[in-house]
Amino acid sequence: MSETPLLVMEDISHSYGGAPVLSDVSLVIPRATTLALLGETGSGKSTLARIALGLETPAGGSVQFDGDPITGTRIRRSVRRRMSMVFQDARASLDPRWTVRQSIAEPLDVFRLLSRAVDPTDRVAELMHMVGLPPELGSRKPHQLTGGQAQRAAIARALASDPVLLACDEPTSALDVSLQAHVLNLLRTLQERLGLTMLFISHDVAVVRHMADLVAVLHRGRVVEYGAADAVFARPRHPYTRQALPLKPDAQAQRVLHGVGSQDGCAFRAACPFAFARCAQEVPALHFADGVAVACHAVEDGTI
Repeated sequence: MSETPLLVMEDISHSYGGAPVLSDVSLVIPRATTLALLGETGSGKSTLARIALGLETPAGGSVQFDGDPITGTRIRRSVRRRMSMVFQDARASLDPRWTVRQSIAEPLDVFRLLSRAVDPTDRVAELMHMVGLPPELGSRKPHQLTGGQAQRAAIARALASDPVLLACDEPTSALDVSLQAHVLNLLRTLQERLGLTMLFISHDVAVVRHMADLVAVLHRGRVVEYGAADAVFARPRHPYTRQALPLKPDAQAQRVLHGVGSQDGCAFRAACPFAFARCAQEVPALHFADGVAVACHAVEDGTI
């Protein structure tokens, strides 16, 4: 296996309507691993994932996929098919006019993965079996599926192009708790079977613990902590990570108000018990502390 990381993002910045969404984000995803983006609503997770897959062009920074730059260039069909995404709302990601079989088969046609003489039926059946969908559901349309069935259909469609990078944007948050574990276990099984590299987005700490090898904690568009998931969860260093764990959905409305909007200094300083003068003057850079990268002046100078 090549030692070159599959995805490298360097100094990614982006804004909407003049409002910063991402600021100087740099991340690396090794092959066949799962990097989770953890943070509250509005932290920039989904925007970063779209930029990683070349679906959106950042205002600044660069992205390399398998050693080739994809930022600011037209992505070749052969590269595009190797990236895929699973969205939060599975039904919305499937064409309501098409059957399950038609939705799963479309990438086979778009990326010309089968010759015109080959019937895609067998490949579609294989993909449905792979994600645990009974054959009889192939003739149904999205509104005729349960939430779990729709998400499995969306995963099958995402896998149809034989991707090596799979981005999952809150893939279980719209499902009942009883179904979430089944879908998460399916994704892990598929990753092991297919050797997938995954970019996984969630605000649910329990889900990230279950899925991630690496975790990047985002606060107001900046990475504040980044490292092996076990290390981050065992001993969170950044004050925001300490307060955010466990991050519960019903606490988001309150937690999203923490911090300040200014780009001068640390955005979390207003809610931080360790803040001092430097925190208002200088944006903290990522520094390694016990193998985990942390963007915090108090961690850097040994206060924490």
